[in-house]
Amino acid sequence: MSSITIDPVLDAELDDLARRHEQAQQAPQRALVTVVPTEDRSYATVTHLATLAAMLFSGGLLHVLVPAVAWVVFKDKSAFLKDHARQQLNFQLTFVIAALVGALVTLVTVGFGAIVVVPTLIVLFVTDIVCSIKAAIAAHHGEDYRFPLTLELIK
Repeated sequence: MSSITIDPVLDAELDDLARRHEQAQQAPQRALVTVVPTEDRSYATVTHLATLAAMLFSGGLLHVLVPAVAWVVFKDKSAFLKDHARQQLNFQLTFVIAALVGALVTLVTVGFGAIVVVPTLIVLFVTDIVCSIKAAIAAHHGEDYRFPLTLELIK
């Protein structure tokens, strides 16, 4: 069966348009990539690593101080820095709350709660180390990172 051509130029243009439309539909969609300045990535990475160092070298007494200072200093500098400092601070505050609840449970149960509390705190401590390292790597690559099991205390 042959088609009747009224205007060969118009038919060629329509065929070309249809071909380009089909190619556009089959092409993979590209995600938008946000470029984070190197300085912001460096500050976010240092915030995570300094928090980890403060936790390890102070026996867990200063691990909230580093992200709190970083959040205050960087919250108006960039959204990327604010988010990383906020995530780290919320995670550290969640850790402190868990430790306080564990201490309260241990006191109320006259020490028997320590059977559950101490292993739980050790797991939280290891999780803190692992997540802080993963957050530092994500920050270095200019990516967002969300800590698991974190209360959103600072918005």
